[in-house]
Amino acid sequence: MTDKEILRIINVLIIYYPSAYKDFTEEQMKLMVSLWKNKFNKYNYKEMATAIERISSKNKFCPSVAEILEELSVIRNPELQIDIDEEWDQVIKVIRKYGSYKEDEGLSELKDITNRAVRLVGWKRICMTEDIKWIKKEFVSIMESNRESIKNSEVINEPYKTISELKKPKEITWNSRNEQQYVL
Repeated sequence: MTDKEILRIINVLIIYYPSAYKDFTEEQMKLMVSLWKNKFNKYNYKEMATAIERISSKNKFCPSVAEILEELSVIRNPELQIDIDEEWDQVIKVIRKYGSYKEDEGLSELKDITNRAVRLVGWKRICMTEDIKWIKKEFVSIMESNRESIKNSEVINEPYKTISELKKPKEITWNSRNEQQYVL
């Protein structure tokens, strides 16, 4: 985004939240543009404008940078926009269609994030359970946790890593002063 586009976004925030910016000096505004340019460098103007519009429709107070980044991550990642109850309904429909013996075919019809949650809960466990409400509760919890992980990795600008990737042993390297360094 250009400085002009960032300033336009800030001006929209000033219109929506006038009390938040009433005492800002021109120097502070220039600093804010510079900081925002650095913080939001991977987003385009349309994404930023959409995020501000969505936030302003639900927030009474001016959003923080973290809130804007969260909204941008939702806009950018379709997995964060899915309805968990609809995904559960899809899981039940696929299980009824394929049963407990055609797990691979059933899982292939699910979205990636849903597929991961079903694998964690257990396909056969979902098929065989008599108390489906507890299984659904576990599924919802896993889906929310997965969504939160994806959102956080997007917000902090790091790639999403699975648990197995995080548990990989660290490699030992040597720096220029012959000191050990541990690297993922």
